Amino acid sequence: MVAPYVAMGALLLSSASGVARPTKSPLVVARACVARADSACVVTALSGAKPTSSTANEHWLTLAFARSRLGQHKPAQADFRAWLALSPKNRLDRGQVPSRIWPDYVAALLAHHGGALDLQPRVARVAKPAKATGSWRDIPRVSPPPRSVRDQANDTEFVTGPLIGTRAGALAAGFSLLVRMHLGDKIQLGGTAQGMSTPAQGGHRDVDIAIGAHGQWQLAKGSWGRLDLSTMVGFAMVQRFDGTELNGVMLMPAIRYARWRHFVGIEFWLADQVLLGDGLSRHVPVIGVGLLVRPGKKTHE
Repeated sequence: MVAPYVAMGALLLSSASGVARPTKSPLVVARACVARADSACVVTALSGAKPTSSTANEHWLTLAFARSRLGQHKPAQADFRAWLALSPKNRLDRGQVPSRIWPDYVAALLAHHGGALDLQPRVARVAKPAKATGSWRDIPRVSPPPRSVRDQANDTEFVTGPLIGTRAGALAAGFSLLVRMHLGDKIQLGGTAQGMSTPAQGGHRDVDIAIGAHGQWQLAKGSWGRLDLSTMVGFAMVQRFDGTELNGVMLMPAIRYARWRHFVGIEFWLADQVLLGDGLSRHVPVIGVGLLVRPGKKTHE
């Protein structure tokens, strides 16, 4: 009775061994290899397989990455080109690709585009600008703003020039600067500064520097010029030959003659330069000649 059951069991086992077990797809095997970081396993699983339309993207990209990691650059570039050819949207960013794989992807991308990319450097000379035509006369002219009343004024005068004098039979020489303004038909007020080298005892020389106020009164005026009386009152400092300093007051009454043409003229004056200070009273007769400048557009009478 046992024999029939044994025979039946053997038959069932033989039938079961004859049934084909389902096999895993190459992509499933490759995924397992990727999980183990086994690039050689990935290449073995996918290199001979033909992907379907639904698995082609993953197939070629997985195979390209594995071959590039193994240093198989030419095959890896071919796999990248196959992946790029599947869709215009198949593109990788620099941050998605390991640095050792990126060159193979770039090479495949350039090959995929073929002649669409112009990689030839273009270096050319900078074109010379065309020569300007015409002349300066063609430049638009802008009229200046109208002159104000102050621009037309001629009530300010500048006089500058050398001074020459004498003291104790020796020559004194210096320089003067005067700025004055008309306050009426006959009165002028302003400021003046001057410096002079004057003779001292024993053939030595003192240096005088003075700055002060200037007042002037017109005596006569005509086509021949103008005659005025003036005086200067100011502070003076004398650097003496022996190294000492003397501070005092300087007075300089003068008679002046001025003649001008348009806005420039010449002025002569005779003066007595008086220095008062520390019990000292010193007189130096002075002759001055200066350049007279009278800004303004009005015609001077």
